[in-house]
Amino acid sequence: MSELKSFESERIYWAVEQVERVAGDVDELHLDDNTFYIKSEADNVIAELKEHVKGLILDNYLKDKELRRQKYKRCLAMARWCDAEADVADADGDYEDMRWYQKWYKRWLAIAEKFKTNSTAQ
Repeated sequence: MSELKSFESERIYWAVEQVERVAGDVDELHLDDNTFYIKSEADNVIAELKEHVKGLILDNYLKDKELRRQKYKRCLAMARWCDAEADVADADGDYEDMRWYQKWYKRWLAIAEKFKTNSTAQ
């Protein structure tokens, strides 16, 4: 990223001071120092920063997409595990555990749906 070169000009400072005096008590015209930047250079730096921000947004989106996919897969894995444990509990005749695992199977599937990516939106 390029740096802005600052310029100090007493002449420009004096001209803006004159405008402030003529304008009177206008809030928009304040001058704290006599440091100025060339507009074309400032516009170039702003354009670079905008491109940098676009890149960060894209990176963020891709990371979020991958994280959601991982969470979705983990939720499905937990749902499959609960389903398998419910089958084991059913075979052992432990119906209380079976109902508990079935309840959690449904919960994990519901959580997985929240992380499921919408393929039509992409």
